[in-house]
Amino acid sequence: MQVDVTLNQITQGNCPSALGDMGVGYIENGIFVTDNSVARYYYELFHNSQGSQKGKREAILRDKLSGELNKNGWITSMEEYTSQGYIDIVATRQGEKRLIEVKVSSDSHTAAHALGQLLFYSHFHPGSSLWFAAPSHPDLTILSILDQYNISFIHIVELKGQDNDN
Repeated sequence: MQVDVTLNQITQGNCPSALGDMGVGYIENGIFVTDNSVARYYYELFHNSQGSQKGKREAILRDKLSGELNKNGWITSMEEYTSQGYIDIVATRQGEKRLIEVKVSSDSHTAAHALGQLLFYSHFHPGSSLWFAAPSHPDLTILSILDQYNISFIHIVELKGQDNDN
């Protein structure tokens, strides 16, 4: 079953009133699917403004890692859109491309989610190397599974006093 959605329904009034009644997508099997970029923009704006501590911390980690990559000669873009979701970081340097998924944890559930995301994203960037980044080291079993899929791990070092969800 498919249910049509207006912009007001996904943003709860956080969008310009002139756009509020605009048809922007639909819900099918519990998943919101946007029909246009305006819908996606306001949907993300609303959900980011509600921002969980986890989401805020992930954004801080992503920005920190992107900055470090830039310092080392990588050109980065963040939150690159694909039809399967947003790639946290796409980094390129001298013809090499890395797709990087940033998470706040490296537990098995989170690592499995990152692995699935990276495999989907690799469809849009064939030949790219895949990287999972987190502030904690995954256990050896998780590292072994990541290695089976040629996914490398980046440990993001957090400094004392850094804004996080302690």
